Amino acid sequence: RDCTDWALQHLPELFTSSETLPSTNQYSVTVTTVDNTAGSAQIAHVRGKARFIYELSFDLAYTVTDSQSDKKYSGKVVVTDVINDQLDDLDMQVTWKGASPPGKELVVVRNSIMGGQALKKLIVARMAIFEEDFRNK
Repeated sequence: RDCTDWALQHLPELFTSSETLPSTNQYSVTVTTVDNTAGSAQIAHVRGKARFIYELSFDLAYTVTDSQSDKKYSGKVVVTDVINDQLDDLDMQVTWKGASPPGKELVVVRNSIMGGQALKKLIVARMAIFEEDFRNK
């Protein structure tokens, strides 16, 4: 049974409130919205047992704030290969809206977004909710 329409509508609902990632330096990262959802979701019956299968991609919009200078940067993290049994292998790419941070600051800000496990943990936690809702559909 094809559940793609439901999945693409439901995914943004899981990220409706802004989420600030734990800060490891002077930069705080807030994930604000999800858009550009794409992919597929199906319920397949194999040997009499329901299998909940999905392969999704989406963009997470973010804002980075420098607590020392109040500079703000924004952009999106393009998340692809969100597959039901392979959440450890998420593919994520950072893009900037407007100017990216200059020079060495770029590396520090990018590491604030992608470094550590905070963003991945947020995505995996939201996908756990998605899977539970999918199984109860």
